[in-house]
Amino acid sequence: MAACVGVKTARVDSYAFAFGAGIAGLVLRAVADRNVGPDLGQSYIIDSFMAVVLGGVGQTRRYG
Repeated sequence: MAACVGVKTARVDSYAFAFGAGIAGLVLRAVADRNVGPDLGQSYIIDSFMAVVLGGVGQTRRYG
């Protein structure tokens, strides 16, 4: 629909990708300032697993 009203969707896609890559770079820089090791994400693993279990793997739409 955006393309139908004259929005250049390829440009918007490029800007969104660049913005996301920039934020990822800033986060990587912030993480790299700390001690990087094999146990870097260990404190988040249980919370992430519980979010997947409670949210359901691949369940983005309800049928029924």
